Amino acid sequence: MSNLFSWISNLLGGPFGRSTVSFPGLALTRGLDEPVNDAAAYGVGIEETQPENGSLYWKVHRVHHLTPEENNFRQHIFLDMVDEAGNRLQGGLVLVRWSGGEQVITLDKPPGQPAGNFPMWKYQVCEVVALGMPGTTLASDKVTGLHTGHKGEGQDEGGNRLFHHSFAVVFQRTVAGAAANLHESVISGSVANGAGRTVVLLQEGATVAQTVVGADEIYHLTGLAAGAYLVTVQGSDVRAGPATVDGRSSATVNLTLPSVPQEQSSVSGRVLRGAGATIELSLDGALASWASVASDERYLFAGLPAGRYRVGITGAAVMSEEFDLDGRGAHLQDLELPEADAGPSKPLPHYVLFAPLSTVQGQVDWLLAAPYLQTFGLTAGAYVEHAKLATRVTLIGSGPDAPGAAVEQALAAAGCRVERIEGESEDIAAELAQRIQTGQP
Repeated sequence: MSNLFSWISNLLGGPFGRSTVSFPGLALTRGLDEPVNDAAAYGVGIEETQPENGSLYWKVHRVHHLTPEENNFRQHIFLDMVDEAGNRLQGGLVLVRWSGGEQVITLDKPPGQPAGNFPMWKYQVCEVVALGMPGTTLASDKVTGLHTGHKGEGQDEGGNRLFHHSFAVVFQRTVAGAAANLHESVISGSVANGAGRTVVLLQEGATVAQTVVGADEIYHLTGLAAGAYLVTVQGSDVRAGPATVDGRSSATVNLTLPSVPQEQSSVSGRVLRGAGATIELSLDGALASWASVASDERYLFAGLPAGRYRVGITGAAVMSEEFDLDGRGAHLQDLELPEADAGPSKPLPHYVLFAPLSTVQGQVDWLLAAPYLQTFGLTAGAYVEHAKLATRVTLIGSGPDAPGAAVEQALAAAGCRVERIEGESEDIAAELAQRIQTGQP
């Protein structure tokens, strides 16, 4: 099956890549107006649904009859599902029907191989439709006439034999009427009370684009491909969408931020030699907020209620005395990093450490963290010795294969600042999504 896995990996551009296919005698790039079916000679057909223009639906992106080298005497339907940009969608559902029965297939296999498969038996004739991601309902094209009852093809030379034929089917979530390969769509609108704030455009949890709201509270995001997008305001819970565009259309999304009461305190100041460092704000002894020190060594915490506060630098023995805010006035607090502590002391600023990628946990955690790694451009892997070269190390997972307490101790002994993101898969995904939304890795 290694040839098939290689073909699927090329199709998806790797576990988190884009959809580009290179195959003997055929070249296919995502966004074609018509689905490609090289299995038509085997009686396989595509029944296209008729969605309204601008609506999302599941389009048959590719139907392929496996060559003998790819098939290795199997009799399967191999299944995959990708989004508008060609990224694999893990956890999608596909329905296989035949005379007298049906079965739902969950596409949950690890990266590097088809996400799902269905073994066919003799004389069974199947059809396939996409059900999509759990909890969603979209129309779908249908693939028909899938069966194994085809005559042998040069059996003496190792060809596919009677009842040993397989097919690969890939569905793509598509905007009906979308213009192939165009990136001309625009999403714009207003953000009430949002002048100077950053609007972030998300797709499948990953940041696609961002822009700063003008003094007139208007924003524009241009050069967008077809797809469904979520519009958010960085550092807030305000979001709207999905906004669906077809590669050339425009959409308007207006948002409203809660108005900030005028009578609230702020803390600001300078951190000498601290550009890029993380400054923490504590309220009554508990961490209340954090921010990155700007390139001009300045920082600001605004909109603070009354209380007793303290500021300090993460990973350094630098902290202010406690001070009181009355909920109205401003407090100026400068800090200084000693020259020995200024800047990173290790070659890597931040490393994300996973369970071994040969384990299921490692593969799942890596898949969950892909948008987080891509958004912040972080170095990642499963090697403790590499992690020791980083100033900050984030451990992912808490299962039996995840890096344990001994690894944490070894990293701390190497001078690393260590944190762990743990819990169930949905807990890890939620924490990473929150970091993406707030812009804080």
